[in-house]
Amino acid sequence: MKVLGTAKFDAYLAAYNIPFESDIEDLLGTYPPRHWSRFVTAENAHLASADALDLVDRLLRFDPRERATAKEATLHAYFGTVDPRERATAKEATLHAYF
Repeated sequence: MKVLGTAKFDAYLAAYNIPFESDIEDLLGTYPPRHWSRFVTAENAHLASADALDLVDRLLRFDPRERATAKEATLHAYFGTVDPRERATAKEATLHAYF
């Protein structure tokens, strides 16, 4: 909640009609959403492209209906620099691991 924000958490609970103990709510506090760029430091800045932050944003959501699926994630622009042959090889390796 400290990152995604209290309002998004409350919307998630309401969308799925999930009860929440009111006495716990006081312990959690109220937080505004924080942009992923706030987590970029000098040490990780070379990894934190706009596409990388967008992908993280699409994956880290309270509501699973709002999250990118695995297929959507692999098609994201962040992976645009990956050679299509490498994608196919990775996909095949994943399939073989399950079967």
